Amino acid sequence: MKLPYKELHSEHLESLVTIIRIFTILGYLGLGLSLVSFVLSFFSIKFTHPSLIFISFSVLLISGLFAILVSFEESYRVKSNRLVSEKDNDI
Repeated sequence: MKLPYKELHSEHLESLVTIIRIFTILGYLGLGLSLVSFVLSFFSIKFTHPSLIFISFSVLLISGLFAILVSFEESYRVKSNRLVSEKDNDI
C-alpha cells in the first residue's frame, strides 16, 4: 500500500504530516468498511453505524485541509529562504 501524500514534506511540521497520513488511511479504511457493509446489507447482514460514511468523509476532508496548510507553509518557507539568500548574495 502506498502512503497517502508521499510527496508532502515539511521541515517544521513533520509530525503533522505523519498525523495527516494516519488520518487519511483511517478515512480510507472507514470508507472501505462502509462499502463492505453496504454490500452485505443486501444479504440482510447489518453491522455498521449509518454515520460511518459521514465520519469517513469528514476525516478525509480534515486531513486534506491540513495537507493544504502544510503544503502552503512549506512553499512559503522555501520562497522566504530563497529571497533571504538572494539578498545575502546582493550585499
